[in-house]
Amino acid sequence: MTVRYAPTAGGGSITAPDETTGTLTVTSNDPGGAASADLCGEAVEQSGVRVLVVDGSDTPITGLDNLTLTSKGVHTPSPISIRLKDVSPETATVCDNTIQYHLDSENLPPTQTTGSNPNSSYNISAREGNKHVDQSFTLGQCEFKQFILKLQ
Repeated sequence: MTVRYAPTAGGGSITAPDETTGTLTVTSNDPGGAASADLCGEAVEQSGVRVLVVDGSDTPITGLDNLTLTSKGVHTPSPISIRLKDVSPETATVCDNTIQYHLDSENLPPTQTTGSNPNSSYNISAREGNKHVDQSFTLGQCEFKQFILKLQ
């Protein structure tokens, strides 16, 4: 039996990875009786993104000159503009997995594909010296995306 544990509440920080745990108990009249299993997942209460920026050899950049997340057509409650300078990677452990990231933002409004602004999106850009990378993306309701951006 496959169980997907995707908690939607219980996360502590909106700017850092964290875990939510639980227990699955299956009760049966089978001679084997009840069984239980520990569960672990990362709660996402809204939409979000996690970004790690690496160099050409896939090494995370320490002291990244500039990392910017902006929105186009997302105005809830105002346009999104996160600008980080001289940022180094952080490390967290979630459900026994080590995660490295430069930016973790878990409270972003979803983008729209219909309605008043069907072309809304987000843009993430990173710059280190004369190398840079840009990526645009959309987010659905309670969708969480992870990117590894390679400087070129």
